[in-house]
Amino acid sequence: MRRWLGGAVAAPGLSWAQELKGKTVLYSSVGPALTLFDIDGEALVKRDTVTVPANIQYAWPHPTRKYLYIVSSNGGPGSAGDKHFANAFQVAASGALTPHGVPRTLPSRPIHASVDQAGQYLLIAYNDPSSFTVHRLNADGTIGIR
Repeated sequence: MRRWLGGAVAAPGLSWAQELKGKTVLYSSVGPALTLFDIDGEALVKRDTVTVPANIQYAWPHPTRKYLYIVSSNGGPGSAGDKHFANAFQVAASGALTPHGVPRTLPSRPIHASVDQAGQYLLIAYNDPSSFTVHRLNADGTIGIR
């Protein structure tokens, strides 16, 4: 069973890790890129990078650890932006990420995302305007229409 060691990517530059069958990997985001690193002793080894349509705001794993949901926006503090998305990725046994389904357009800059314990809904929170959306997750882990 895989264990996730961290919380989520909350802002560019913050990181989190996941343990996969005795192996630890780390994901780090900078702007729209999420990079996978292996931890080899005391060294980080860059393995793979996926890119989403805008700067990563937050990421959250599915309870099964088979999928990772990433919300992104070209907005930021003091800037509303005009491009906001939710993306689903499949997580391979190695930790590598593969896009899964189509990105969903969001109404404004997302600041938080989470998945319910049953893995049926993706909740996304916004601060300007203050609101949230709930998206049904399809049985295959893709993001359904809200």
